[in-house]
Amino acid sequence: MKRIATLLFGALLFTTYATPAPACQWPPVVCPATSGTSCDPLPLNACDTLWIDNTQRSTLVPFAATGDTVRGVGGIFTAIDSITTGFGFYLQRSAPPGTPWTGVDVFTGGTNRAGGMGLRLGDSVVVYGKTAEFNGGTEILSFNASFATPNIIVRKVSSDNPVPLFHTGTVHELNFLPVHSPTTEAEQWEGSLVRIATSMRVVRHIGIGTNSVPGANCLVVDNILCPPSSTSACDSVLVETSTLAGINAPPVGSFIASVRGIFDQRNYAGQLSYIIQIRKPSDMDTNDPPHVVDAYCVSNDTVRVVFDKAVTAVTANDPFNYSYTSGTVVNAAILEADNQSVNLAISPFPPSGATDEIKITGIEAAGSLVTMTAVEARNYVQGIQTIYTIQGPSPDSLLLIPCEDVARFLGNNNGGSGNTSPNNLVRLSYRGVCIGGAGNVFYVEAPAGGHRSGLAVFAPPVAMITGHQYLIASSIQEFPAQALGISESEMLGVVYMRDEGAPGAPAATLQSIKQVNGVVSLTKLDPLLDKCTSPGAPATAEDYEGVLVRINNSKIGYRNPNSAVPRAPGAGFHISGPYPTDQDTIFVHATNQGLTYAATDGHIVDVIGIMHLNFGAWEIYPRSNADVIETSALTVGDVIPRTISFSVAPNPAKVARFSFGLPREDRVELAVFDVTGRQVAMIEKGRMAAGSYNRIWDGHTDGGGNAGAGLYFYRLKVGNDVRTIHGVRLR
Repeated sequence: MKRIATLLFGALLFTTYATPAPACQWPPVVCPATSGTSCDPLPLNACDTLWIDNTQRSTLVPFAATGDTVRGVGGIFTAIDSITTGFGFYLQRSAPPGTPWTGVDVFTGGTNRAGGMGLRLGDSVVVYGKTAEFNGGTEILSFNASFATPNIIVRKVSSDNPVPLFHTGTVHELNFLPVHSPTTEAEQWEGSLVRIATSMRVVRHIGIGTNSVPGANCLVVDNILCPPSSTSACDSVLVETSTLAGINAPPVGSFIASVRGIFDQRNYAGQLSYIIQIRKPSDMDTNDPPHVVDAYCVSNDTVRVVFDKAVTAVTANDPFNYSYTSGTVVNAAILEADNQSVNLAISPFPPSGATDEIKITGIEAAGSLVTMTAVEARNYVQGIQTIYTIQGPSPDSLLLIPCEDVARFLGNNNGGSGNTSPNNLVRLSYRGVCIGGAGNVFYVEAPAGGHRSGLAVFAPPVAMITGHQYLIASSIQEFPAQALGISESEMLGVVYMRDEGAPGAPAATLQSIKQVNGVVSLTKLDPLLDKCTSPGAPATAEDYEGVLVRINNSKIGYRNPNSAVPRAPGAGFHISGPYPTDQDTIFVHATNQGLTYAATDGHIVDVIGIMHLNFGAWEIYPRSNADVIETSALTVGDVIPRTISFSVAPNPAKVARFSFGLPREDRVELAVFDVTGRQVAMIEKGRMAAGSYNRIWDGHTDGGGNAGAGLYFYRLKVGNDVRTIHGVRLR
C-alpha cells in the first residue's frame, strides 16, 4: 500500500484500493530508527502506515492477527459507543463505494476517550494499540488490555472530512447468521457503515434495551421477498437500536423503509450475530408517526421533549399539540436545529420536585409526513433539583421495615400529578460541579459542600472535567441494591449534559475517620451503624456519600507479617487515625485510579478523596498522587505510643487484622464478641510490654469452630481501660 503521507497534512482520504505493503512497525519486534530506544509509546507519526484493512482481512500481508500490536491505524470517526459496560468508537477509512474491510471498532475500556477529546463525525483519527476479538468482532484496544487504565493512544488529525459512504446491501447479504463466505458476504463489512433500502417488516424483538417492553433490538425481514403470508424460511437482519442510539425498536409487525448504521458482531443468547447498530433514531426510516423518546427540564420553566425522528417545524412549534392535566400551560414551542428536540416554555408549573406529565399529539414526521394520532405521554420531575434534594433521604424509604436511606425520586414519593416510575425511568434534572471520577463513575458536588452534597453519575456520554459545573438530565438508581443498606445513590442513563463553565471544584471537607468510616449494619441491631439516620448532627458516613473529604494526621496501617515488603505503586491501603490514638480505620482505594503512589507502612499522611460506598464498606478514592500528602514517617517499634491505640483493618473482612499500641506494660485481653455479648474468640491474653503490636482473627472460635458472617465487636482491654470496635466478618 501507499505510505499514509496524507496523515501529515490532514484527513485520511483514499481514492483507490490496493493491497497494503509491509508496515514499518508490524509486528513490534524492532523499534524504527525514528523512535530511539523506547517503543512504548512511539513518537507520533513514526508508524502511521497500517490501513484498517490490515486488521480485518486475513489474506493481506501484513495481517495483524489477534493480540498483535498495531501503530498508526487511521480512519474517519463514524460513531461513538457509550454502552454502560465500556466505551469505544468506530473508524472507517475513505474509499470508493463498495470497498470492503474498511471499518473497525476502537475499544477504550472504562475511559470515554472519544467523548473526552470531543470527537465528532468526520474527524480524522489515528490510534495505536493492539488487536483483539470481542464476540466475533475485530477491535483495537490498549497496549496493556486494561479496562481501568487503558494506555491506548488516540490522536485527532483533522476535522470536517467527508464521511465514508454507506455500503448498500440486502437482507440476504447482511443476514444476522454468520454462515456466509467471509470474503464475499457480511464479514467484510464489519465496523463499516451499511444501509438496506428496501421495505422491511419487524418480526421479533431481541434482548432488552433501554426499556423492557418492547425489546430494544429487533429482527427484520425483507417484506417483498418474505411477505406475512410466506411459510418458508426467510433471511433476517438484526437491528440493534439500544447500544448507540439508546431507543426502543418499532413494534412487531411495523414496517421499516430503510435502515443504516454500523455493522458489527455481538453475542445474543449464545449466538454470534451480525448486527446493524443505528447511531441515532433517524437512521431508521419507518412509516410510523413520530414517537416521544424523552422529556425533562432544562430550566425551571423550560421542558425539552425529544422525538425518535425528525419532525416538521409547523407541528412541532404549535403549543396546542402539547398539554397537561396538572394545569401547566405550554406558552411557546421552539424546534431545535436537530429537528428532533423541542423546547417548551411552560407556566404556571408545579412545585420543584413534583412529578408532572406532558401529553403530545399531532406532531408530523418530516420525511413521511405521517402525523401522530394517538396521545403519547412522558413523566418528568419538575425543575432543576439540588443535589441535597436528590440525596434525600426518601421519606418513604425511612418508613420501611427494615428502613432504608435511599435517594428521593425512587418510587411514587413526590406527590406530583403523575407517578415517578418505580423502576427509575423518569428523568430528573440537576446541576453540580465535577470533583473527579473513578472509572466509569464521575462525581458532582454542590458548590457549597456539606452534608448530602455529593452524587455519583454513572457513564456520562462525555467525560466530565474536574472543576466544571454541569446541568444534567438522567434517571436514578441505588447501586448495587436497596437491600440491607449497602447501596449508593447513582445517576444513570444520562440523556442531556450542558457544561456551564469552570467555577472550580469545591474544597475538600475536613473530617475525622470516625465521622466517615461507618460500617453498614447487616442486622439493623446497631443504630449507630444504621443507614436510616436522618441528615443532621452528628453526621454519619451516609451524609458524606460522594463528597470530597480530607482526612488529616492518619497512619498507614502495618501489614503483619508483610510490613517489610514494599507495596506496589498504586495499591490501596488502610489508614487509622487520628494519630497517635488511631482508634478508627478506613480503606484508601487507590487501585485503578491512575495513582503511582506507593504507600509505606507506618507513614503519617493526609488523604483527600471521594467518599464511595463499595458494596457495604465506606472507602476513600483519591483522584491523583497529589491527594495523598506525607507528613512524617514511623517504623514498627521505634516510638512508644503516648496513649492506648486500637484499630482494625480491613473492615469488613474475612480475616480481621488488629493493630494496637500500649503506652505502658500492662495486662492485655483482645477478644471477639457477637451481638448478644457472648465471647466468640480470645485473640490475646496476658501481660505485654509497652510498644506496638499486630494480631489477626481468621474466624476461628474458642470452641474450634468457624464464626459465620455478620456483625461482631472487637474489644481490647488494657488494665482497666477498654476499647471496642464494631466489625463485619465476610463469608
